[in-house]
Amino acid sequence: MKHFKKLSQLTMAVTLMLTMAAQAQTPYKLEQTNHLTHGHLYVMEQDGYVMTNGISNKALQTTNNYLTEELSGTEPYVWQLEGDDDTQTYKLANANRSTSSYLTNVSSKADLEWNSSSKATKWTFTLQDDGQTFIIKNVLNEATDYWRFLGFVSQTNHSYKAYVHQEGYDHTTPYSITIYELIDTSTGITSIQDTSSATEQQPCYNLAGQPVSRPSKGIYIKGHRKVNYK
Repeated sequence: MKHFKKLSQLTMAVTLMLTMAAQAQTPYKLEQTNHLTHGHLYVMEQDGYVMTNGISNKALQTTNNYLTEELSGTEPYVWQLEGDDDTQTYKLANANRSTSSYLTNVSSKADLEWNSSSKATKWTFTLQDDGQTFIIKNVLNEATDYWRFLGFVSQTNHSYKAYVHQEGYDHTTPYSITIYELIDTSTGITSIQDTSSATEQQPCYNLAGQPVSRPSKGIYIKGHRKVNYK
């Protein structure tokens, strides 16, 4: 009887561990978008290549080896946007990097590097209805800085540097980029957001769909999004 009880407890423990592991691995798919939101996850593609987190010779690298389904959200070509939805200006944080994860342009140069949030470049997205965009450096001081955009090192090289923006570069040129958002295939939710950016007036539900009036620590559904209460 004791052996049966221990076996039953072990089975329950293993089942719980497997359930928690399955919940931790959120399956995402890519969906083209023409709207950006702070805190959401995105993939940026051009001519079949996506921007990844490798920097070589101070240029941002790309790869054509990427998934469109069953993404975990931590792939090296997944980016999280942090910034202002009204102006579509964001810091670009790479989801695969734990430290110095923000894409930064060195002032007055085309070089790109990784940096902390406090030193990160803010990039403005000029999204069109078809999902095409320029990604342009947001200039703080026009007297000492340059308007720059992410552009090809060469037409045959899909790595990027921050080149000076010139007249004639628009969304019909080879410099425009297509944006894809990561969509949770199990719920349709796009990402997990902190409560500071959530709409407090909206009702809150737990992951079982039950209304919660006073949420404690954990992940809840609010405004059709996952919200992390800390």
